[in-house]
Amino acid sequence: MWAVVREFLERFREEIGQGKIYCRDIAGVDWADIPAVKAFYKSDKILACRDLTGATARLLGEFMERESFSKQEKKKEG
Repeated sequence: MWAVVREFLERFREEIGQGKIYCRDIAGVDWADIPAVKAFYKSDKILACRDLTGATARLLGEFMERESFSKQEKKKEG
């Protein structure tokens, strides 16, 4: 399982997060700074988060389908 998690994290970093994995780094927002957070939600940056969430869901779906298929194949073989 950990190999799959590592692969997901690596692909997220490379394909979605532009080298980053943490929301604060991707969004460029200090979430403890209330005025910065309010400004973020009023800006177009929020749309980028929506897109990143969608891309992440698609990547996760890919992994779930692959792992489900892999488990089904193992059951057939076993």
